[in-house]
Amino acid sequence: MKLHLITMSLAAVIALVGCGSTTEDNSNATTQNSSEQPVTLPSGGDVRSFEEANIGIEDNINIDETNKEDVFEIHLTADNYTIYSELLTGTEDGGEMKMTIYDPNGSVILEFDTGYGEGSWARETFEVKADGLYTVKVGDSPYSSEAVYRFKLFHSIEGGLIQDNQNERNDNKYMATPISFQQGAKTVGNLNISRDSDNEDWYSVELTPDTYT
Repeated sequence: MKLHLITMSLAAVIALVGCGSTTEDNSNATTQNSSEQPVTLPSGGDVRSFEEANIGIEDNINIDETNKEDVFEIHLTADNYTIYSELLTGTEDGGEMKMTIYDPNGSVILEFDTGYGEGSWARETFEVKADGLYTVKVGDSPYSSEAVYRFKLFHSIEGGLIQDNQNERNDNKYMATPISFQQGAKTVGNLNISRDSDNEDWYSVELTPDTYT
């Protein structure tokens, strides 16, 4: 187990990265914060609430020649977000998926590949700077293989993310569980218990100048 300690002012964020039995992220996901000129938003968006996206949106693409992409419109408030995507049972060999998120003006704020074949997953973060209707496009695959997918959206801790009694989800710095120094001496967590994407646990703790182990 590796321990990373990042100190900013008096705050520190500890990332516990599991090893051994953890499942490697096989999504080959890449992110893109675009500064290009706005593009035309994909049409035909299926309007969904954030609550629906938080529970999970499941669908499929490439089941026929006319179903090459899915488009969702979701109202988001200013915050940092985490998006999880997964290719599910029913995805054919070679099936893949690309996800693109557009702001209300049509600028790309995140684009990533979710991997190839059943079981592939990706976890990415992005920032929403203003409230509005954001567009999530699933598709753009150059292949015709069917892909069955699910994706979920989560707020940051500051935005109201609710964690369970084992601090899940706490998989990146926006989800870091706030703990006191005293709690840090006895904090217990787990990795890869309920999902492949749980390969990191993050905590934030306020520290004073000193030497720490």
